[in-house]
Amino acid sequence: MEKYITSIKDLVIQALTNGSEIKAKAGNGDALSCFQMGMIHLLGINTPIDFKIAGDYLGNQSLKDNPDASRLLGFIAECEGKYSQAFYHYEKTESDEKDSYLDKVIKGRSHLQDYLKKLDLPITLNKDISAILSDYTKGKASRMGASIKIATICNDEQTCFEAAKCFYDSNDYISAVQWLKKGNIGLDNPLYDAINKSFEKSIDTLLHSKDMMVVDLEGDSLLSSDDPIPYLNKVKKTCEKSSMKSAVEWKDKNEEQIGTLICFQKEKEENERLEADAAEAERRKRRKKIIKYSAIAVAILFFYIVGSIRSNDNSDKSENEIAVIEGDKKLYGVVDKYPITMSLHIEDTKVDGSLYYDKYGPDNILLLTGVVRKNELDIDESNSKGQHTGKFHGTYKNGIFQGDYTLENGKSMPFKVSENK
Repeated sequence: MEKYITSIKDLVIQALTNGSEIKAKAGNGDALSCFQMGMIHLLGINTPIDFKIAGDYLGNQSLKDNPDASRLLGFIAECEGKYSQAFYHYEKTESDEKDSYLDKVIKGRSHLQDYLKKLDLPITLNKDISAILSDYTKGKASRMGASIKIATICNDEQTCFEAAKCFYDSNDYISAVQWLKKGNIGLDNPLYDAINKSFEKSIDTLLHSKDMMVVDLEGDSLLSSDDPIPYLNKVKKTCEKSSMKSAVEWKDKNEEQIGTLICFQKEKEENERLEADAAEAERRKRRKKIIKYSAIAVAILFFYIVGSIRSNDNSDKSENEIAVIEGDKKLYGVVDKYPITMSLHIEDTKVDGSLYYDKYGPDNILLLTGVVRKNELDIDESNSKGQHTGKFHGTYKNGIFQGDYTLENGKSMPFKVSENK
């Protein structure tokens, strides 16, 4: 059987990145997408937890033979207090014909807990139902009491038959018949024939006995003088309250757990976006350099062909427009009292580069671009989104660049960086 979900973290990522696509495929009956959408609504991934919507997706025809989907449908029904429906879904996932109906229910419910544990999800099953099913496995006396309670809260054919079978095994044939009738079990059921034969045998034994037989009724028997209905109704109400508590506990625990995973994923995506923006800015800078160097190469070739006249014209550039410093510079220092690391590329009358505040690290860079006149630099600062954030104006001399840094709001502060760290 294909495992539709192996990690809740992966499901969160898929829901955040491909939620619309998953929903569209689920609408077309795709089994994987239906399971994923069911879990998204069951866990509340980027949407409120909704048992009904989750049940609709998990109950899709494409998942009718998927045991994990059936067990989750059982869990949803149990949280909603629909015990007959819950037991039906648990039981259908087990195939051992030697097991009774309730034995299969117990195994299916246990496998549900294993599945939730494997996905590191909270196990918030109805504790009262768990206690009753545990009693069912402890022995004949406990098995009968548990069967009666289960038949009372489920009130369906399968559980009423289980109760009737327990009474039959205890030779309480009248109570067995009462539970068969309570479950609307037809007269063609073989247990009726078995009960009739047992009655006939008991009557024959009584008629041929010399002693009067005395039937000792147990306190749990429906033939007891004590009416069990108020007690059983109390059991049913207790289970219903426990189901409500289980549903609330499931929502509370998952909201916290899923919320943490969503926040982590969104932060990761934002960091990846910032890194991509920085990389794109670096690529744009490199493209500009290539274009610039190509233009220079073409100009040099052109100057060579044209001759000395163009060279002489080029040498007449104003001294104020030619940088007295050129090349790549790595600078360290402070803006006001905040340490920074600055990288500059100076060529002709242009300068570009980047800086980052040491406190925030090289993943949070700011971009620099400006002009050079002799040893004076005017540099504009912008963030990865292209928004202007400040301006540097100062002089570069003896490996030291210093002057004034002006914020976008007009506030000015001194800065000083040097080639020596």
